Amino acid sequence: VSSAKEMGIEVFLDDKFENCVELNAVGIKTYLYTASHNLKYGNVFNRVNNMEQFNKLISINKSNV
Repeated sequence: VSSAKEMGIEVFLDDKFENCVELNAVGIKTYLYTASHNLKYGNVFNRVNNMEQFNKLISINKSNV
């Protein structure tokens, strides 16, 4: 988490729920990449199912800034 903050990362995609929780807590916009091991967490952290969906979401967010 500290490395991500130091590097100025603003958006992060991960399939590990715990990483999304930690990064979100420090203000990094997180997306949870759907995988069988994280389905139990439901629809959180802007869940995405594929890279095309992720790319569209971050493109939309960039244009709204």
